[in-house]
Amino acid sequence: IDTRWAQPHELGFTTRGPHWFRFLYEALAELKNNLAARGGTLLVRTGLPEDIVYQEAVRHQAQAVYTANEMAPDELRMLRAAERK
Repeated sequence: IDTRWAQPHELGFTTRGPHWFRFLYEALAELKNNLAARGGTLLVRTGLPEDIVYQEAVRHQAQAVYTANEMAPDELRMLRAAERK
């Protein structure tokens, strides 16, 4: 979970409010339960995605990391930061 989501936007407002976070929590809880029913697990980390992806790749000795293309400015900044690691 990107910690920047809870921080005010450069214009002074938050881009995601309490209803959005509740939806995210409920969706992740349902996904976790569905995966558990099939013998899987869900790893949820909080922080900067570019740091977390790098840490997990190192921890699991990943040879490559694949991502989906993003078009939104905030997500593009995060992907560029992850690529620099």
